[in-house]
Amino acid sequence: MNRSGKRDSERPRAIIDIGSNTIRMVVYGNPPRAPHVLHNEKTVARLGRDLSRTGKIPGKAAKLGLDVLRRFARLIEELRIDDVEAVATAAVRDAKNGADFLEKVRELGFAPRLLSGNEEAQASADGVLGAFPDARGVVADLGGGSLELMEIDHENRGNGTTLPLGTLRLPSLPANKGKKAAIAKVIEKSGFRAAKGETLYLVGGTLRAFGRLAMIEMKSPLEDPHGFVLEAGDARRIAKRFARRETDKIAGIEEISSSRKEMIGDASALVGALLGEFEPDRVVFSAWGLREGLLMQRLPRELRVQDPLISAVTAYAARRDVTAQTGAMVAGWISGLPGARAEGTERLRLVTAMLALASQRLEPNIRRRHALDWALHKRWIGLEPGDRAKLAAALLAQTGRTKLPDELALLASENDLAEGVAWGLGIRLLRRLGSAALSSLAGSVLRVDGKKLVLAVPPEAMSLCGPGTEEDLSALASHLGLKPAIERRTA
Repeated sequence: MNRSGKRDSERPRAIIDIGSNTIRMVVYGNPPRAPHVLHNEKTVARLGRDLSRTGKIPGKAAKLGLDVLRRFARLIEELRIDDVEAVATAAVRDAKNGADFLEKVRELGFAPRLLSGNEEAQASADGVLGAFPDARGVVADLGGGSLELMEIDHENRGNGTTLPLGTLRLPSLPANKGKKAAIAKVIEKSGFRAAKGETLYLVGGTLRAFGRLAMIEMKSPLEDPHGFVLEAGDARRIAKRFARRETDKIAGIEEISSSRKEMIGDASALVGALLGEFEPDRVVFSAWGLREGLLMQRLPRELRVQDPLISAVTAYAARRDVTAQTGAMVAGWISGLPGARAEGTERLRLVTAMLALASQRLEPNIRRRHALDWALHKRWIGLEPGDRAKLAAALLAQTGRTKLPDELALLASENDLAEGVAWGLGIRLLRRLGSAALSSLAGSVLRVDGKKLVLAVPPEAMSLCGPGTEEDLSALASHLGLKPAIERRTA
């Protein structure tokens, strides 16, 4: 606890990452298991740009870095944040004048921790495990000064290593076809080995930029590379093409920041080498890495084992006066629909119910647009692309729209989308019946009886069943190929 009365894990906290290419400060808010980003700012200082040539942090880069950190110190004071963790990685770790630079950082009021290569790899791995609790395979975190590799298997970390293959060092390797071979040689010489046929998790800003370009190449309707999956064959083909193609000829390159564009070719060669070395069955891109891993390491186990998606949606809906209890009751109310109780659907039904209710706090004219944005483009940790499409179908249907955008069919099957529409129409019916009030939830039942869709309502609530209720019940029944019926519920 602290003087505000909040648990340590509930306070806003800042992570300052003094990297080889960028220096970044991220301020995180609640919930602890899926922290909300309150402030995110970076500067490209390139502390490690001369490591391969001089072994030192350049004077101009050091000055820029200290100026940025001085600004961060003032922001922390302005924001009244007393939980700050500052870490430094490869450039400071490897530079001859790294210790001198770190001392000047201390003079600004920070207490920076110099991470070893293994500690950096562990934090990145913990970030991936935080985002993908069932992750199994190899984490590859590409920074400016180094590449961290670590095996993971659910909650467990395996062997790891750090290699001098950061984006600021890759240009010094042989050009063209020789770069991939040179990278592979460094990996092989390190002695790092991992099981074949698992998943390769790619972390770091430049690899996410690669992932975004791969999404455009694959014509994905999604925009956020976090959680994007590439089958190994597609990843090899795209990496080979990007490594050979001139940067300005890659589709979508204008979406990538200028500081990342020049690194795409080298990053593509690196991806190709990793694919050749570890032979994964698929590649997954993760927006969670070192900074989120540092947060996960500090969480007590009872918070760490929480579902990040449920935690995030619960907090998001609560800001719109929707409780998890109400969401759970609505999710239970629509569980009588065909397929709603299928294994694995309970979690998504709960998320759908909470977000559907939360969307009702929006103005009617913007609900549909937000339905798509919330489902497809908001960074929910732990939501698969197919589930995003099903969620979008439900959120649109609960506004009365059952004609779905074509893009959803690229992400989910026809049956899954139809089930999502049924959930949305069911929630719409419940809102019409009693505005999803607890009394209407507790007293009424929606069930399938033969070829009928029955809304059973207790006698004292029959006055709630007006023309609008009948209309919404008929719409849902028609969607399911059933006949609507309203009945008095008996004890």
